[in-house]
Amino acid sequence: MKKTFIIIVLILLSKPAASQWVLDYDFNNIQISVRSISVVDSNYIWLSTIDSGLYGNLYKFVEGNRFTLNLPFQLRPGDIIAKDTSKLFLNSTIENRLFYTSNSGLNWSVSLDSTYNGSTINFAISNNNPNFIAAIRTQYQDSVESIFYRSTNGGSSWQSQILNFTIDNEAYSLAITDNNHIYIGINCNVNCTDMRYIYSTNGGTTWYTRSFPLISNNHEITSPIFKKDNMFGLTFSPGFNYYIYSTSNGGSNWSSPALYFTGGTTYVEKLINIDSTPIWICAANNKVLKTTNDGVNWSLMAIPLESDERINTMDLVKRGNKYYGYIGTFRGRIFKLTESIFPIGITPISTEIPKSYSLSQNYPNPFNPVTKIRFSLPHQGYVKLSIFDALGKEVSSLVNENLQAGVYETDFDASNIPSGVYFYRIEAVDPSTTLRVTETRKMVLLK
Repeated sequence: MKKTFIIIVLILLSKPAASQWVLDYDFNNIQISVRSISVVDSNYIWLSTIDSGLYGNLYKFVEGNRFTLNLPFQLRPGDIIAKDTSKLFLNSTIENRLFYTSNSGLNWSVSLDSTYNGSTINFAISNNNPNFIAAIRTQYQDSVESIFYRSTNGGSSWQSQILNFTIDNEAYSLAITDNNHIYIGINCNVNCTDMRYIYSTNGGTTWYTRSFPLISNNHEITSPIFKKDNMFGLTFSPGFNYYIYSTSNGGSNWSSPALYFTGGTTYVEKLINIDSTPIWICAANNKVLKTTNDGVNWSLMAIPLESDERINTMDLVKRGNKYYGYIGTFRGRIFKLTESIFPIGITPISTEIPKSYSLSQNYPNPFNPVTKIRFSLPHQGYVKLSIFDALGKEVSSLVNENLQAGVYETDFDASNIPSGVYFYRIEAVDPSTTLRVTETRKMVLLK
């Protein structure tokens, strides 16, 4: 049977819009910089700001409404991590303390009070246990010394240990997957022979080291970000040239370095994995990049930044089959992203943009009982892929989602239907012409 194309002209009320970052709020003051954002829900975020005098403010945005909250200090609020709509951890870039509020900033307590003089406390909360918190700091007195802290009761009490680095190495970045898996990136100042990170698989009781050969003029590895199973992860080596590494076996082996950015002013602000899918989003300087295939290909996301506007912070949250992202910039603007996660069973094969809509022949064909179907989308939009019997009755709907442009593959399991001839059809709306495009092919099930 020859494949058929049917073009139907539709009158649409609105044209489907490409998914992108959009301006959500503007302080309208170039002296205000968004320092940190923590997303609780799709329309509920906390954020801290600093102004040109390095004084700060703390806010909550609820359904687009802004509320100014009390701060435990005025100078340089730093990173924030929200536990829910009323509980928040906050550090300062000049104070050696981590603060906590359980009533939206009405009252504050000191959760962690370091007696050392040094850099800001860097902290993170476990993804699967909000009561497990880890922190690192490096103090500079007679010598450089890095300290690791952990709390198993939500910050009420802490255990600490000195990390046994050589004098030229210091802890500078931290990532937690769960109660057990903690990763700390190491910065080497002088006399560097390699790049390394340390990690623990028992909550910080025991530490192991992974080393990378020196590359370019780089001297540090960021703390790796892993998926929930702690098997696939990504990490960066920053410098004049930024390199990215990947692992699929928990860090036992890492890929060769791949050039990610070139330019001494470029840095990676945040790298986030979307719910253990192949989707990752990375904010870097004035760009946002996305991969849908675990870093094999990266594409720039549309975000309407000013020419000299830099990204300071990013956070994402998943709710249902969508994720919501927020970005804050040093010009006091907030951008929002809303996207659907690929449905289970739909795999993005390539992020290269195809030239036309197409539906490939299923393989194997004939099949029993599972076959694969591949299709190509030149534009983002709503897509439906359905299976019909010889009488035209729909027996299965494989795809019924809004998808990005790209090439996809999905499985069809025919275990519950009898042998025979079936047809599969894709339907999509071309946003450039507002025309509906359909394509139909035949397949044979033999049991």
